[in-house]
Amino acid sequence: MQVRKNTLLKLGLSIVLLGGLAVLLIPAMTGTAGATSLVSALPQVTCVVGTPCTASTPPVIGGGSLTGSTNPPVINNGAGITLDGDQYIPFRFQSSVKDTRGTGVGWTLSSSATPLTFSNGVTSDYILDSDVPVTITCAGTCSNPAALTLAAPGSDLATAPVALVTAGTGTGLGAYTVLATGNFLVPSTAGAGATTGGAVTVTLSTP
Repeated sequence: MQVRKNTLLKLGLSIVLLGGLAVLLIPAMTGTAGATSLVSALPQVTCVVGTPCTASTPPVIGGGSLTGSTNPPVINNGAGITLDGDQYIPFRFQSSVKDTRGTGVGWTLSSSATPLTFSNGVTSDYILDSDVPVTITCAGTCSNPAALTLAAPGSDLATAPVALVTAGTGTGLGAYTVLATGNFLVPSTAGAGATTGGAVTVTLSTP
């Protein structure tokens, strides 16, 4: 029985050594014509039998770009407007911002609008909502939207460009959807017929 036990111990030791040897021989065994350049490009690490051996080649991530887009404003939720005393008519427009530069330097999305002019020459400005003028959400993956600075309620888009969203240093990474809402006054004295103006301009800029 003692002889049988010694034989098994030797066999077990041989298997361990062969297993360790097999691991060490893997790079040489895979050095075929199709894989030679891949194997030779990896950093070489000296491995000791019985000790874990790790080689690492962390990837380099290239930066993307900063892009934006916007949709035409939706007036009165798409419904027609009929004169009926002084009325505040809602408008909204949606924009997109995507920052894949990976630098975290930030950006600003600003907007302005020309006054809306009725057929009799009376004008009305686009005013951002007094409660929630801008809503921003992630369009897929983005950093914390709550860290972004939004426009002040009641801002007049016709007076000067308004910063709808400002991403400071270290914020604004990823893709966002920006919804701006507000209203304009249609006075009872407005002329019936086609209007002019009311063009919304959106500008994406960096510090």
